[in-house]
Amino acid sequence: MMPCGSCCAGPPRRVPTPAPRRSPRSMLSSCVMPVSPAAVAPPGYAGNVPFVVVEERDGALRLRFILWTKGANDALADVYQPEVPLHHVSEYLSAAATSEVASLRDLATSFYQIELPEHVRKYFAFQDAQGNWFELNRLPMGHTCAPELMHSLTSTIAHHPSYVSAEHVLPGVKIESFVDNIRISGARAAVAAATSQVDAEAAAAGVTWKPADSRNEATVYTFLGVVHDHAAQTVVISESLRVKMASALDGSMTYAAAEQLGGRLVHASAVAGEHVGKHYFALKLLRRVCNALNSGRATGATSLELTPRARDALSRWVAAVSKPRTVTVAPSDPEATLFVDASLSGFGAVLATHATMGLTIIGDRWGAPDKGSHINYLEARALHVSLHSLPVQQFSRIAILVDSTTVQGAARKGACLKNENLNTSIIEALGLLKKHNIAFSLKYISSSSNPSDLPSRVPVVRWGNREFDDVVQATRRFFRTSS
Repeated sequence: MMPCGSCCAGPPRRVPTPAPRRSPRSMLSSCVMPVSPAAVAPPGYAGNVPFVVVEERDGALRLRFILWTKGANDALADVYQPEVPLHHVSEYLSAAATSEVASLRDLATSFYQIELPEHVRKYFAFQDAQGNWFELNRLPMGHTCAPELMHSLTSTIAHHPSYVSAEHVLPGVKIESFVDNIRISGARAAVAAATSQVDAEAAAAGVTWKPADSRNEATVYTFLGVVHDHAAQTVVISESLRVKMASALDGSMTYAAAEQLGGRLVHASAVAGEHVGKHYFALKLLRRVCNALNSGRATGATSLELTPRARDALSRWVAAVSKPRTVTVAPSDPEATLFVDASLSGFGAVLATHATMGLTIIGDRWGAPDKGSHINYLEARALHVSLHSLPVQQFSRIAILVDSTTVQGAARKGACLKNENLNTSIIEALGLLKKHNIAFSLKYISSSSNPSDLPSRVPVVRWGNREFDDVVQATRRFFRTSS
C-alpha cells in the first residue's frame, strides 16, 4: 500500500488513540507495544513505513493507522500471488432469486482482530518520530498477505465449505464471504439456525461484529454495495453509488474523476445486467483517459474537457445502470444445449434437446456481408444467427457452448473494444434470450469436442449419412464425458 498525500509527509507520528471501546481487540492502542528505546532496528526488521490517513466513516472524519510493510512486500513480489477467491460482483447476485432470506455479518475493525504470533512480531516493527521502536501485535492492512489471511479466517468462522471439513458444513444454506463480510442465505429456518451457530463460533473465538451492519433473516439489505430484494427478486446499485456517478458529471471533471467514474460504471453494469458494449463510445473515451494517465500524458488533477455529446453518452450510461434488475439464475439443469462454431467459410450449430436427445443441426456458408470478416466477429455472428434460426424459444433454460474465448469474454464483460460489430452481434443475440426470459449460461468448449465444427466447414445441404452420424456421435461423446 503506497503512502500518499499530506498524511504521509514528515516523520512517522505516534498512533492516536481512538475513542474508548469495551473490546480491547478494536483499540489501536492495544495493537502496538514498545520493544526497545534504542535507535537501531530490532532483529528481523524489513523496512516498514507507518502512516496515518484521514477517512470518512458514518458522516464523520477519523484517523486510520496503516503500516506499509514495504520490505516484506517487495520480498514477496516475485514469489507470492494472493489467492483470495473474490469473484466478479455478478456472481454474488443470485441469492435474491434463489433464497427466501439472508443474514449478514461484518467484522468490526477486522484486521485488528487477527493477533500475530509473538515470534513474527519483529517483522512488523516501526519507529516513531522520537526514535522509539514498536511492534504490531495485530495484522496490518498494508501487508501483501493480509487480505488473504482475513478472507480465510472470516470464511472459516462462517463455516464456508471450502474452509471447513465436511462435518462442519452448515446444512441448507449458502455461505458467501468477501474479505471481512459474510452472507448466509437460504430458507428462513435454515438461515436462522446457521446464523446462530456462526455467532456462537464467533463469540467463542472472541470475534466481534459491527452491530449496524448485522442483519438477521432479512429480505431487503445491502451486500457489497448492492441492494438485494428477495421478495421482488431484484438487485440495484446502492443510492450512494448512483449519486456519486451522477454528481461526477455535474460541472468540471478531472482525469482522476473520469477514471473513477469508469470503474464505477463497469461495476454498476454488472449489477444492472447492462451490456457495456451498448455504450461503446463512452467506453472508448474512458479508455483513452486511462491510457493518458498510464502513459504520463496527464495527471489525475488534469482537467478533462467533455464535449456535450460525450457528457450525454456518459449520462445515458449512468441512467441505464441505475435501474433495478430482475435476477435470473444461470441454469444448473438446462433443458437444451446449443453448440455454436464458425469458420472463415461458414457457420454451424447443433441444438440438443435433453428430454429426447433430439438434434437440430444447421450450417451454411457466409453470405456477402460477412464473408472475409475477422474470425472473432464471425464467431459472434454465428451465435447471433444460430439463436435467431433455431427454436430456442421453446426452452426456459439453455446452455450455450462456443469455442471462442473472445466471444465468451465479451459476453461476460460486456465489451470488445477492438470490434464494435462483434459487440452488436452479441448484444442482439443475448437480447433475444433476455426478451423471452430464457435463463442461459455461456461457456467455452474446445474445437475438438465441438459437434458444430463440421457444419461450420461443410454446409449441411451437402451432407450424407456419414456426416450426420459423425455429429450425432460427437454430441453423444460430449455428454458422456461431461456427465
